[in-house]
Amino acid sequence: MDEQKWKIRRGWIKVTMLANKKGKIIDVIVGTETMKENFAFRKMLKIHHKSINIVYGDGAYDTKENFELCRQLKINCI
Repeated sequence: MDEQKWKIRRGWIKVTMLANKKGKIIDVIVGTETMKENFAFRKMLKIHHKSINIVYGDGAYDTKENFELCRQLKINCI
């Protein structure tokens, strides 16, 4: 609403988080609306793969690249 009233475009902030089974946040990447969430997701997997056994994600993360990386890192995907 303010965007239309004042003709100001501020953009979106995107947040990609990695958490454990207990809900404790392990890693966070914050970016602008141009950030590619799947790129951020794969970056976090590469960093923390030794402590990850299984990955749960919504449909936005159902990509061949994500499944292939999980396979390479021996992480189960659901």
